[in-house]
Amino acid sequence: ARKIAEIENNLAEETLHKGKGVCHGYSMVYALTARKLGLECELVYGNAKSVPTDIGKGGGVSNHAWNAVKVNGKWNLLDVTWGAGGITGTKRKFDFKFDDSYFFTDPDMFFLNHFPADKKWLLTAKSDRDYAVLPLYYNLAYELMYPNIGVISVGQGSTLPFKIKGLKDTDEVAYQYTSGVFSNKVTPKITNGVGEFSVLLDKSARGTLTIFVNKQSIAAYNLER
Repeated sequence: ARKIAEIENNLAEETLHKGKGVCHGYSMVYALTARKLGLECELVYGNAKSVPTDIGKGGGVSNHAWNAVKVNGKWNLLDVTWGAGGITGTKRKFDFKFDDSYFFTDPDMFFLNHFPADKKWLLTAKSDRDYAVLPLYYNLAYELMYPNIGVISVGQGSTLPFKIKGLKDTDEVAYQYTSGVFSNKVTPKITNGVGEFSVLLDKSARGTLTIFVNKQSIAAYNLER
């Protein structure tokens, strides 16, 4: 136990000293800080959906780390790594941009792109199968009401209806296929914060379908013919 504590402290100090690190380092800094403040805090290892190739896969492979912290008798989930920002641009540079949607997130929302190796840290009644069929969520501010499965079967010239909660009248919405050169703008019909629009899956539609709001990707689906 002493050796493990030493390794954890060294990792946290190295992350703080360098001002950068991977998810394990971020989560360890948070855990040690929380513990010094008298809070129960755990590192949680598991699977995170972050790229389109993750769509359709279950939570069997651990590729990420986050935290669970107990406050006022209740366990809460948070991902300090994703909350700090993300990789952007063609040169793949980390962009510091605080996102509080990954702090004390509702377990049903956190589950949309996190599946723990130890299922007790789900904090919700979800299964590996539920996780595998999900689309790829880039932004938890939007709820994908329909379609809510990640692999879309495409027919010739088919039209796919979308229903997304969290859209505003002023939002600029667009979509693009991997196979397409340009994005396609749409004008959703907004009712009580729920936007409805259709995507034309023509014969050129291949690969991944990405939905954008205000030029930021919010979700992705894989197209299957």
